Amino acid sequence: MASAQQQRLPTTYGTISSAAVKMNTPDNTKGYDSDSGSDSDTVFSCDRQPKTQNTSREKTYWHPIIILLLMLMIDGFGYVMSAAPQTRLIEDIVCRKYYSAETLSTLGLTSPSEDMCKERPVQDAVAQLFGWQTFFDGIPGLVLAMYFGVLADKHGRRGVLFLSMLGQTIGLMWVLFIFAELIGPLVSSKLMQINLWIPILIGLGCTVVTMILAGSVPETLQPKAKTVEEDGSEDGPQGIQGRLSGTWKHISTTLRYIASNRSLVLLVVTFLVMDYSRQSLSVLLQYISTRYSLPIAKANYMLSFRAFAQLITFALILPALDTYMVKKLAVPPRRKDLRLCRASIMLIMTSFGLLVIAPRVWVAAIAIVFYTFGSGFGSFARSLASALVEKDMIGTLLTSVAIMDTTGSLLAGPIVAQTFSWSLNLDGVGRGLPYLCSFLLCGLATVALFQVRSVERPDEKPAPADEESQGFLDGAERASA
Repeated sequence: MASAQQQRLPTTYGTISSAAVKMNTPDNTKGYDSDSGSDSDTVFSCDRQPKTQNTSREKTYWHPIIILLLMLMIDGFGYVMSAAPQTRLIEDIVCRKYYSAETLSTLGLTSPSEDMCKERPVQDAVAQLFGWQTFFDGIPGLVLAMYFGVLADKHGRRGVLFLSMLGQTIGLMWVLFIFAELIGPLVSSKLMQINLWIPILIGLGCTVVTMILAGSVPETLQPKAKTVEEDGSEDGPQGIQGRLSGTWKHISTTLRYIASNRSLVLLVVTFLVMDYSRQSLSVLLQYISTRYSLPIAKANYMLSFRAFAQLITFALILPALDTYMVKKLAVPPRRKDLRLCRASIMLIMTSFGLLVIAPRVWVAAIAIVFYTFGSGFGSFARSLASALVEKDMIGTLLTSVAIMDTTGSLLAGPIVAQTFSWSLNLDGVGRGLPYLCSFLLCGLATVALFQVRSVERPDEKPAPADEESQGFLDGAERASA
């Protein structure tokens, strides 16, 4: 549910089409023409070609942008704070179930140590638990993604965003029930629960704050546009049946349009692979901890290292690269996004290849750096996909992308858990089995992206500005024109 909403908000660098931004920007500000030559009432445009008939300055609405960025920062901080403690907490619970009280008393212990929790049955149970949790967490998003998209288009984005964050908050409150159980007579106050629960509760608090901020995001849906939609559906003679029929007609029309564009189909499918690969990193803490015999607290430094690499990537590297390609190399925006998509997927594929063979923890750290360098793929791919559809189809397109993301998560949960379980019986390269599937899938996605030849919509004529400099092809096209 939350995943579907997050995909509707571009979070990093890329060329965003006028249709993409129109979802989240009021229509009362004149901007630029899109590359198809149609007028746009949005703040940004894909190809950023200024209108000749309108010289009014564009206006950027910083209030919702700042709130959304603040939400992303707080929510991300809460996740990073609670990820490792939650893993250790689940590991400790499973470990206590595995070792009986008699066994612990024989060893002269009141509770199992973290080293004792690295046994294969314990790690297997933890991996299976997280894997199936990912699977079941993804079901609501898969079922409700399309409905949330339509709801946002008809009744406003703020309410849907708030509901998504409310769902995340409720989903994290399970820790309170476990907390109430653990502070009972079966658990002593000397079991270092404070070290676990402080960051976990901070993570929950961050999600609550994010939910509150979601309620303060200004509504961007124009009442006028809402009335038009309602006139065509809610006021129909058949009531609910008419609304459902109109919604399904819009969805089916958009999906047929997507299917008619081979490049767009390939782009959308790659999101399934990318989310599968991203979800496979959910066992990264366990993988680092078990393969290199490190406590989870130390393995958690890998997440901090990854966060630092992401900061450098998104704050410095991607902006500089984006500017260099546009300003210095004069690469057309769509072609630029396609090239960056290809480079990103190859970097991610390389990262998983390194994780498979990594004999030392520093090699795994290098793999994380490669993955971080390629983590701009989602933004570039959404930017390119948004530029390939009409304005009124952007909502369904991004919802389709969200469905691909959720499907990838559903597949990744049990598959990654099972492959991690198998890898515990192997040595050497075999320990990297959970990431072998990600490596192979990224390889297939790379091949698919290199099959994307055209970055034109089926309903528009190819523009010379959007063509790659390929010698006689450009010359032949100009001659025929």
